[in-house]
Amino acid sequence: MVPFWLMNRCGSVANLHQTCRESQLEFLRWMRDYLQTRLAATNGAIAALEEQIQRDTQPQDTAA
Repeated sequence: MVPFWLMNRCGSVANLHQTCRESQLEFLRWMRDYLQTRLAATNGAIAALEEQIQRDTQPQDTAA
């Protein structure tokens, strides 16, 4: 059952459900974009650390 204060705002129950679904979809898309940004930053940090570790473990050429 839809609360009475929402019934007049959206016109009908079907319209209210559609509005809620669209809001959920918008939120989930925003969340996906946010998480993709965080994941890209994390992947970049991992790659940089792996590169530093690999560089530090390679034998140094001291003959100059």
